Amino acid sequence: MKFLKKNKLLIIFPSILFFFLLGSWSERYEYDKKISKSISNFIETITSNLQFTLSKKNKIVIDIKFSDYEKLGISRLNMINNLKASSEMQIKVPAKIYFNDNKINDAKISIKGTHSDHWEKERKWSFKVNLPSNEKVFGANEFALQHPATRGYIYEWLFMKFLKYENLISHKVEFLEVIINGENLGIYNFTEAHTQELLRSNKKTNGPIVFYNKLHWIKETSKLNDLGINDYKDSFYKAPISVANKSEWLANPYKKKQLNQAVYLLESFRNKELSVSEVFDIEKIAKIFAIKAIFGAVEFDWKDIKFYFNPETFLLEPIGREVHVDLNQMGHEPKTWWLEINPNNISHSKDQGEFLKLFYNDLNFYELYLKELNRIANLDYYDKVIDININEFNRFKSTLNKFFPHENIYSYKKIKSQIKFIQDTLSPVREINAYFLQESDGFISLNIENLQKLPLRMIKIELIDNMISLEENKIIKAFSLGKKKPNIIKFKCNLETKCFDQKNKNQTITYEILGQNIIKKEKIFPWSNVKF
Repeated sequence: MKFLKKNKLLIIFPSILFFFLLGSWSERYEYDKKISKSISNFIETITSNLQFTLSKKNKIVIDIKFSDYEKLGISRLNMINNLKASSEMQIKVPAKIYFNDNKINDAKISIKGTHSDHWEKERKWSFKVNLPSNEKVFGANEFALQHPATRGYIYEWLFMKFLKYENLISHKVEFLEVIINGENLGIYNFTEAHTQELLRSNKKTNGPIVFYNKLHWIKETSKLNDLGINDYKDSFYKAPISVANKSEWLANPYKKKQLNQAVYLLESFRNKELSVSEVFDIEKIAKIFAIKAIFGAVEFDWKDIKFYFNPETFLLEPIGREVHVDLNQMGHEPKTWWLEINPNNISHSKDQGEFLKLFYNDLNFYELYLKELNRIANLDYYDKVIDININEFNRFKSTLNKFFPHENIYSYKKIKSQIKFIQDTLSPVREINAYFLQESDGFISLNIENLQKLPLRMIKIELIDNMISLEENKIIKAFSLGKKKPNIIKFKCNLETKCFDQKNKNQTITYEILGQNIIKKEKIFPWSNVKF
């Protein structure tokens, strides 16, 4: 027994020392992250193959000839060498697909995805699948299969449910097991493509789907050291406008006329020739902005959104995809692209801000958007949409947790934090300072300082025995750091005596935060803070 105790100490002490040194060494060289990632991948592989199996109807089997699979591997190497992938690199190869006891012989498959998260792993690549027109998987003959991490696990599915609730175009999103050439790749995200089936399932009349093509951006950002005087931040303005399923819209003269109208609208918006409301269904575009905001999306990128030309309204409607939730940010998302544009709010590409400016500089859109944001950034609203989809939500969340027990699949705390952050922003502690400047020639002049990040609409001033309304709409821009510029507003006064009593402390200005329709008041300081 004494020998065992001595040997036990001899074993335990070196073991403790070894793990201590291993921990210090791995932390210093960041091998802890690499080890953690390797362990995560190992657990995922074991889970995919042994622990959990979905029902037969949620499983897709794909067979690809060895020579064709090698072609996919070569295209992937080109993507890796290029840092980003363009459609030109996405080689299609034939495949056979088995789904729900149905064998589909004439399928085409390619590796998809612009960024490396779609194809950096040794086996778990993202795929684009094209089926013959008479064949369907979950009602679609064109769809993407991708690792759930590339779409924020459950968040992309949830995003689609919110779009559907607001009567916006939403994609069919499912989760299913993918088996390729006998290898179980585990659970994948299924998302239908931009096709007639997408429009039909959303009860839309068939119309062209147009978008800003990101091919030029991909090429420039893959060669940042070879651009010379050119700068990829201008990519939004350089991007050609493309159409989904272009062969359909070029073959028929009537359809081509619709396509030309859709392209004209999108180009005129970019060139600032037409306003937001002249180009888009303004209510729908405001809603999709607000929904992305409450999810804590890190961006609203022109490269991720497409637009459906409605032949009945002759306007463009947004087709949202890729909600982009930062799963490592468990509090509210600090990027506030949903309110203002500055470099710190932009992810991936500097030219995203140019796209957003076109919307935010349009006061009619911005006011409607803030109104929708105030309505949608509400926990009761959020919980209502969840409750409508609660059975499917719980089922998918449970499935994803079983396959990915080490990942942040979903956080109600994060959503709650984001909504609170938005509401706190929409309800600032103090909005304005109002200074009396002078009364002259029948006008009262005030300097109005906006103290917060939202535009304000001035309405009227209330004096001792008189109420003076503004003759025209006057908007005070949001506060920004730096030298404050005077916002001088004149109110017409028709009294024979002086209107403003500098000794009276109860004279107020009435205003509202743009988009909120809540009338507020603030006392007017009876002194000037600028030279006038």
